[in-house]
Amino acid sequence: MKTLHHFAWVGALGAAVLLTAACSSTEPVAAGAAAPKFSLAASDGKTHTLESLTASGPVFFYGIKDGCPVNAKAEDFYDQLAKAYAGKATFVGVSNLSAETFPKWKDKFGPSYTVIFDADKELINGLGMKRSPWLVQVNKDGSVAKSWPGYSSLDLEDMSEAMAAAAGVAPATLDFDAAPAKTSYG
Repeated sequence: MKTLHHFAWVGALGAAVLLTAACSSTEPVAAGAAAPKFSLAASDGKTHTLESLTASGPVFFYGIKDGCPVNAKAEDFYDQLAKAYAGKATFVGVSNLSAETFPKWKDKFGPSYTVIFDADKELINGLGMKRSPWLVQVNKDGSVAKSWPGYSSLDLEDMSEAMAAAAGVAPATLDFDAAPAKTSYG
């Protein structure tokens, strides 16, 4: 009987370790995978869907976790990207914020882009955003093109190049010197 209890305990411990590893993984959604369909309210007062956002081309979804200190440090860099390609490439935040909690966050960070409210994290989880910050490029056909878990100066340059390519313009000259050299996320 002790042996049976021992095996049950070891099995439960193994399952817990595997579940923890899976939940803390930073592996992005595979390129080519279908982005999840959604219909969510946003800071611009509209309800957005995958189809409405991808209608004019690729979309860059910026994963924001309210209260994440790493995300707070990264916000200015992502806002630079949004401003640099505004009107040329679609950039939206997707956050666990709600319409009620957004105004306080907006006052603190002053984003230049629309933020989609995903308090239940259905879109966040569907895009594989397991940490923050996280950027996911979704093609016009609704497939995932690329994911960037976390940020660094090199990651931000790569994101800028991808946004420029999606917009059909030369990459903008942006200042990422203060970004970490190694990829960081919370």
